[in-house]
Amino acid sequence: MNQQFLFILFLCLAASVLALPGKPRHESNPTHESHAFDFSRLQQRQVDRGFNNVYYLANCAGGSKVAFYENMDDSHDPSHQPDITQTAIGSKGRIDASHLMVVWEDNTIKMLEDTSRDFEVHIKKIKWHKEKAAIPAGGGADRDGPLACFKDNGRNLFQAVRGDRCSAFYFCWRKAHAQPVPTEPGEVHE
Repeated sequence: MNQQFLFILFLCLAASVLALPGKPRHESNPTHESHAFDFSRLQQRQVDRGFNNVYYLANCAGGSKVAFYENMDDSHDPSHQPDITQTAIGSKGRIDASHLMVVWEDNTIKMLEDTSRDFEVHIKKIKWHKEKAAIPAGGGADRDGPLACFKDNGRNLFQAVRGDRCSAFYFCWRKAHAQPVPTEPGEVHE
């Protein structure tokens, strides 16, 4: 009887521990783990590998750059440095030999140095102007899958190590994201 009592007590304790709810998953931190192990959530994260990252095609005083943020939330604050910043190269070269700027439009863009991201996008032949943002601008892929690219508004993205400001001209994220809402000057969408 003593062993039977201990076995039933063990089962009750095990059932109560398994029934405890885990901590809620905080949306701003997608890697937050709950106390209860959830295989479906793990499988979804493996499928969505790279879902929350974003690339920017940016112009800095020192030249055109591809800025990569592992977490796109960090890209909304100019005080956050990108996780990877590489010189951008285009299939059509630079504006001219004395400038380090890439012509983004109607061009295929890669990173100068291999970062194992295998980033390559093509920006369509469109007229860039900062009045409208989130206009579809092209697409491509990286090691995690297909990317969709959109026009940005030239906002201050980050300040490079040498102190020159870098402005966002285009951004590329996973095709699985919803299309951003195009904005006119002064509009804010929630």
